[in-house]
Amino acid sequence: MRLALSPDCAGELRAAFQTKFSLPTAAMVAIEADASPQLSEAGRVLAEAGVPSATLADRVLVREACVCISTRAALLSAVGVASG
Repeated sequence: MRLALSPDCAGELRAAFQTKFSLPTAAMVAIEADASPQLSEAGRVLAEAGVPSATLADRVLVREACVCISTRAALLSAVGVASG
């Protein structure tokens, strides 16, 4: 994903989220829930996390990653519930 991001955003993401659990679930939820045309809430959340240079294209990619991660988590939870 880093190759698709703008160079500034990729570097800031790497620095801000290089340690485990450095991106809280609340931030991912806020990014995923942002339905505004410019993804302004996602931009705000990223800026607070140390990624102020995220362009609209960067915010779209990060939002899509959050959607994929939450979908995977939901599916894994469903497997546990269904198998019990």
